[in-house]
Amino acid sequence: MTYNVDEGTDFVELQNATSALQFLMAVGQTISDVRATNPSARMQAIAQQIIAAAPTLVSLQEVDRWSSGPFNPITQTCGQPSVEVDMLQELMAALSALGGHYQVAVQAVQYAFPPTPGLILQSTFLCVQVFD
Repeated sequence: MTYNVDEGTDFVELQNATSALQFLMAVGQTISDVRATNPSARMQAIAQQIIAAAPTLVSLQEVDRWSSGPFNPITQTCGQPSVEVDMLQELMAALSALGGHYQVAVQAVQYAFPPTPGLILQSTFLCVQVFD
């Protein structure tokens, strides 16, 4: 079985940003969009689909780990990020809760974005980090 779990964004806002302010807002919009997709509930639903299909092997794409932390706009530094969403961990827990006995055979990082400053309007500054 192969499944694209969808990381919750296509990064369109980031691709279209043409100024520093637009980029900050795009980072904020991206993490807001990811949060709005309710990754935890999606991983539970995907686990149910995997259990129902009972495949021997599952190949997954866009299984991201999203973290966020504080950003100081005065010093322009990011604080220590905390994991908000770990799709693999949540999926594995959901599979286990449903009686699935799957384990990770191979895991590869497609991309890793370091803590990146963002802004959720009107005044919430933060740093966002993602590993896919």
